[in-house]
Amino acid sequence: MQSSLTESAPSSDATAGPRAGTIPACLMRGGRMGELMRSLDWTGTRLGAPETWPQSLRTSISICLDCHFPILVWWGPELVMLYNDDYRPMLGGKHPASLGQRGQECWSEIWHIIGPMLHGVLAGGEATRSEDLLLLLESNGYPEERYFSFSYSPIQDETGGVGGVFTPVKETTDNVIGERRLRTVRDLAARARGAHDFDTACRRGPIRWLRIPSTCHSPCSTRSPPRPIGRVWWPPRGSRRGIRQAPKR
Repeated sequence: MQSSLTESAPSSDATAGPRAGTIPACLMRGGRMGELMRSLDWTGTRLGAPETWPQSLRTSISICLDCHFPILVWWGPELVMLYNDDYRPMLGGKHPASLGQRGQECWSEIWHIIGPMLHGVLAGGEATRSEDLLLLLESNGYPEERYFSFSYSPIQDETGGVGGVFTPVKETTDNVIGERRLRTVRDLAARARGAHDFDTACRRGPIRWLRIPSTCHSPCSTRSPPRPIGRVWWPPRGSRRGIRQAPKR
């Protein structure tokens, strides 16, 4: 079973609708995601009707929806996903179908990385913490280089076991790529120190290897438009060749 819904603007009355009397308190707030959760027919999902949810899940969802920081709650052995407004932009085109969906179905492209971590926490393991972890997400239909800092913390259920995983998460892509670009510029400046013109800066010194991120372009190529490169070759002094793609080794 999988949730199927279309997102709409929140209503001015949080309790509006025919199911208002049966909506548990944990879903009565939470902005746009709270509204979306209240409008979903949960009986058609793996979690069942909200009034049957265990108190541990209700408490976790209440904290999640009221928090102004990206929060994702994975629940049950299938790690069903529930999240708040601040987490929603990370999903891109996967939202709103991702609400109430199995984690492996939603994040299949990175499940080989995060799946073992999540199942380890579910099995009674300790909480995990990741800093600036590279995840190649396909939130918008194509792979994107994105970085995240997050933790996976166990949610204890009424049986004393682990019922789910609580995940505060922050995307750090801009910081990581920004620092990488600055580091590249510093490296280039250091290598060109003492050169009196642009041509000398590109050709001085012995053969050097320099790692340039895919977000950068060749600084010395004049024969063709800028193009993404990886490792590049700095030719020896006196060479008439401009910078070129490094040969495979």
